[in-house]
Amino acid sequence: MKGKTVTLRNYQATEFSPRLDRQKQLIAEKVRSRQCENLLSHSLGSLMTHDYRKVNRKLVKDRFPLPLIDDVLDKLQDAKVYTTLDLKNGFFHVAVDEESRKFTSFVVPDGQYEFNKVPFGLSTSPSVFQRYVYSIFRHLMNKGIVITYMDDLIIPSEDEVEGLEKLKVVLEVASKYGLEIKFKKCQFLKRNVEFLGHIVENGTIRPSPAKTLAVKRFPVPTNVKHVQSFLGLTSYFRKFIPEYSKIAKPLSDLLRKDHPFTMGQDQIGAFEKLKDLLTRSPVLTIFKQGRTTELHTDASKYGYGAVLLQAAEDGKLHPIHYMSKKTSLAEEKYSSYELEVLAVVEALKNSVFIYWVINLKLSPIAQHSRKLWKKRTLLLESRDGSYY
Repeated sequence: MKGKTVTLRNYQATEFSPRLDRQKQLIAEKVRSRQCENLLSHSLGSLMTHDYRKVNRKLVKDRFPLPLIDDVLDKLQDAKVYTTLDLKNGFFHVAVDEESRKFTSFVVPDGQYEFNKVPFGLSTSPSVFQRYVYSIFRHLMNKGIVITYMDDLIIPSEDEVEGLEKLKVVLEVASKYGLEIKFKKCQFLKRNVEFLGHIVENGTIRPSPAKTLAVKRFPVPTNVKHVQSFLGLTSYFRKFIPEYSKIAKPLSDLLRKDHPFTMGQDQIGAFEKLKDLLTRSPVLTIFKQGRTTELHTDASKYGYGAVLLQAAEDGKLHPIHYMSKKTSLAEEKYSSYELEVLAVVEALKNSVFIYWVINLKLSPIAQHSRKLWKKRTLLLESRDGSYY
């Protein structure tokens, strides 16, 4: 914690009293007045959250990384049976150092309290909790027994027998460290499960129905903030949508300061098309080492993109991941083959693609591939030479 402390302010909490009383009993204790402002904010399910913005600005950040969701899903490539576990009140498993508790204090009508467990709302809480869970299950993760993402755990297995054996091991470790599990939210030995906003089944993933329903019900944006919300919601699943950036361009252009807000025909068309594409329940195959892999790219004046495909057991190529970007004003002036080079380079620079193809012998398949590779020597001497 750095900088000066700030004074406390009392906020009305009548609406939240039952939940607040339970929190005070379990994870907070009453203290005498201290100088540190954490304001009671709102409820989050059965939990209370607090406004820690002023405290967060002074906190020394914990940089322990959260796993990439695509990396987590990749590890499910060979599984056919899944068990998911949900840790109850995740952050509250982790104790707060006694000297640091004063920074978590909050005021309600009957006095001032401070947390003895890690609260929601602190900017360091997710990283601290991820580190805690990782330290407990690291030895099982290294063996492929369990995969963790915050308070969500998944146990991938070849069959029910293996799944039951792994589940027993994971529960024994959880019990040893006093981890509470919300069994009502768990899924045991299923052939398809919902995990991290995706439905996972036999080497494939698709968006969760709950997520696509939110897209389907999203009203036509009436201001820039609504556009940002819609693009944020759909962008989470952009890997499922070919040419996402090109389709979304009329909407994303509205976010520019020099662009007036107008929901015209182009914007409405982009809005409806993105909704339609996501609500069709698109399916991707999870990448698997050793299979025939192709990278297809395409480009135009307004955007470029790529799709990574793999041959499945049926011998057909299935999409693994789509990526796309809209062109900048400078890139719009490129020739067709320069745009194709740009598409290939950006695809290979993509953090997801490069993780998969780094050790593969790969021949990109571009729309103008003959012209592209015939011009390769020339391109090396032009602006594109800086890519190589």
